[in-house]
Amino acid sequence: MNKSGRREFIIRLLILASAILFVVYFHNVLNFIKWSYNMLFPIILALGMAYIWNLIMDVLEKKVFNRIKNEKFQKFIRPLSMLLSFIFIIVLIMLVLSLIIPQIYNSIKIIGENIPKLLDEIYAWVMKNPEESEIKMYLKDEIGHVAGNWSNYQAKIGEYARSNIGGFIGSTFNVVSTVLGTIVTGFTSLIIAVYILASKESLSRNIKLTMKAYLPERKYEKILNFLRIMDEKFSAFFKGQFIDAIVIGLILYGVMLLLKLPYAMTVSVVVAVTALIPMLGSLIGGAIGVLMIAAVNFNQAIIFLIALIIVQQFESNLIYPKLVGDSVGLPGVWTFVAVIVGGAIAGPLGMLLFVPLMAGLYKIIRRDVKKRVASKE
Repeated sequence: MNKSGRREFIIRLLILASAILFVVYFHNVLNFIKWSYNMLFPIILALGMAYIWNLIMDVLEKKVFNRIKNEKFQKFIRPLSMLLSFIFIIVLIMLVLSLIIPQIYNSIKIIGENIPKLLDEIYAWVMKNPEESEIKMYLKDEIGHVAGNWSNYQAKIGEYARSNIGGFIGSTFNVVSTVLGTIVTGFTSLIIAVYILASKESLSRNIKLTMKAYLPERKYEKILNFLRIMDEKFSAFFKGQFIDAIVIGLILYGVMLLLKLPYAMTVSVVVAVTALIPMLGSLIGGAIGVLMIAAVNFNQAIIFLIALIIVQQFESNLIYPKLVGDSVGLPGVWTFVAVIVGGAIAGPLGMLLFVPLMAGLYKIIRRDVKKRVASKE
């Protein structure tokens, strides 16, 4: 075996050993990733804030203020764009929260108040079948037991919530520390994001020069290509998910009004917000909507479920591709994997971030595979 063959053999052996160790010690690897994520969270948050902030700021700089040719005004384009885009984001967040929080509160209240009626509807639906069976008798007993003791369950839930909240409030030091820690982290990340955006060109140039100085030309080009692809995927993903959530919420609201289904506004808002999470989001929102409507009318809940499926298929197959295109370009199975792994590592934020990250890696690996296969033919 020559020197090149030995080197390739060692590399493959190391890759195989790393894969085996990753599988065997997956739990430890996951814990290490979580620990690293928590430690670097302020910087990660700052980079995320700067990236999303820049999407709006870039539009103001290049497509709005850049048309003004006054030399004195040119000096104020960057700070003015930063300020206006920041105000836009804050106002947007406040509007969304003012719309979402009351609707979520209403949905929880509606489900809680109408659980007994929902159980009665399910019980009546089960008892329509005249044939006796073990499943039917089991459902009959269980539903009757829960419905008959629902007031006791509500009292226990309320008592549990009060005791936990009381314990939480009792730990004044922990509460103050958590709040102060969150404020400090958020403020620190905001300051870092401002510095990144204020000097993004020089920062980008210095990073490129440093990489070019210390890395071989080939590796330097690969890293730049990796960053370009990631920027393309993250930008397309965030824009696409935001448009997708708005469109599916509006269409569902119109369909629910047309079908005269209850809680049209509340359910549409919940589905639109949860639709920001890829794959699973609209299913979660749909499940909440089914529970709310079933508490009023079980048959209407079935109609809503069918309508939601039709709306999702119509939006994902006809509207979404025309508005956004296939720019994310990640197959469904890998999207699902990204959502699950991202959720396990970093919760809802991980679900959002891991999809474009996986899409970028998928594009890079796919391109490399095609190149290697073509070179062997």
